[in-house]
Amino acid sequence: MNHIYLDANSTTRLDERVQRAMIDCMAAGYVNPASQHRPGQLARARLEQARQTICRCLGGGPADRLIFCSGGTEANNLAILGLAHAWSDPPVETPEVIISPIEHPSVLGAAAFLQTRGFLVHRLPVNGLGVVQIGALTELINPQTRLVSLMLANNETGVIQGVTEAARICQEVGVPLHCDAVQAVGKIPVDFRQLGVTGMTVTAHKLHGPRGIGGLLVRQGVELQPILFGGIQQLGQRPGTEDVTLGVGFASAVELATDELDERRRRMTELRDQFERTILSEVPGAVLIGAGAQRTPHASNLAFPAVESLPAINRQALMMAADAAEVAISTGSACTSGSSEPSHVLAAMGCEEGVIESSIRVSLSSLTTASEVDLGSRRIIKAVKHLRQQKSG
Repeated sequence: MNHIYLDANSTTRLDERVQRAMIDCMAAGYVNPASQHRPGQLARARLEQARQTICRCLGGGPADRLIFCSGGTEANNLAILGLAHAWSDPPVETPEVIISPIEHPSVLGAAAFLQTRGFLVHRLPVNGLGVVQIGALTELINPQTRLVSLMLANNETGVIQGVTEAARICQEVGVPLHCDAVQAVGKIPVDFRQLGVTGMTVTAHKLHGPRGIGGLLVRQGVELQPILFGGIQQLGQRPGTEDVTLGVGFASAVELATDELDERRRRMTELRDQFERTILSEVPGAVLIGAGAQRTPHASNLAFPAVESLPAINRQALMMAADAAEVAISTGSACTSGSSEPSHVLAAMGCEEGVIESSIRVSLSSLTTASEVDLGSRRIIKAVKHLRQQKSG
């Protein structure tokens, strides 16, 4: 059997064009871009060109700054801790942050750390479609609020959130808003300035770029405290030797994703809809989570709870059965896929236990083909039916 990869929300295959750009960069033999000699200056110029390309493609202004990080997790941590000024002496009043309960584990974990620093963490409500209720922000935000963080597209359901509305509320009271846009860039239009956010996270490997690099785009004039120390790189806000080759690969991937967005979006939407129609029409009781909400064009979260005389399917068992059939899917975020804990996203949505325990995530990329979607859906359907037969005895 040919292996079919339907887990693009975890990572994507490196685009051959990005690979060529990186090979050319390596062949150029760039040295440490922090070095003051002529070879270092040439490396610095190439890295800054890549930085400017990414910033432009993401809708950043000429004075906004992109801070290179090791990926989305580090960028989210830098945003949460750096914008909330976690290392500052706490004021007399208890500092507060507001997040949604469906954020990526790197945001939830950073918020949990803030709690150990004396911060109070509020969580916005989420409806049954997976949409964060932005109206509640006006009730939670107050003079002690240091930061609000809201993702643009959920990594488990693909549901798109009302970041622009949240930004308007935050701007009215002067509170910074961070947005994790990792699962949105390259799938839907993303414009940093139009969103109105203070900081925005993006990473390369979700859009056919290299692993090991991401970035935090920060608005002009915003004070950001570092979380790493010991170097002058990137104005000391993220010290450490920058990798020119990874930066070039990042820029190439973002530029290609921006230039080809309309066509990629159209194709992924067609393939996603094809996949969902096949599953829902041939598997009794299958549930499409987030149906009815605005979603990214590439992600599906499906559950197979008990229905009539048919038993529920265990999510881990289905993932393993699909893997045995050479179809790669997941049970949620790759950062928590090894955990037996139920999805915090589906729990926040108020999904029933049978739905949570039987849910899988399928995510496509711009390189996924129609034949892969067709064959992958057939193999998943076969696995579901086989598991149900086993449980029925």
